[in-house]
Amino acid sequence: MITGCGNKVLDPTAQESRKVLSECGDEATATTYDMMNKLKVSTVAQLSQKDQLKLFWKINESYDDCVSDKGFSIEKTLKEYLEGGLSDYEKAYAIQLMGTYIMMVDNLQIPETEMLSAGIYTQDELNVFHEIAGQLRN
Repeated sequence: MITGCGNKVLDPTAQESRKVLSECGDEATATTYDMMNKLKVSTVAQLSQKDQLKLFWKINESYDDCVSDKGFSIEKTLKEYLEGGLSDYEKAYAIQLMGTYIMMVDNLQIPETEMLSAGIYTQDELNVFHEIAGQLRN
């Protein structure tokens, strides 16, 4: 779930933002490998949908907490990107910020109702993702 106390918007042209995304991406990757080792699987597809949701909840929490701890807000960033229309840099950032959502929907075809039930995202967050996905497809 996207929460946290950060309130700054990630700027695709700023070094600080690139550093945050890199560090938090590394942290989320480490969380992924740690969880998969604990579950004794080599691919997410080997897991039941229930375990996939647990894994993605943990990955999402790790990434969001990291970004927030560094003073930024994923939700505020995505909403601001939408207000001005997505530039090419913002599109790349949006894809990265929506990574777990894209994997769950496109790759694993996990229903959004299951994501909501598992507490991975709120309906408001899913609405923002839908808007951004629509702009990315155009």
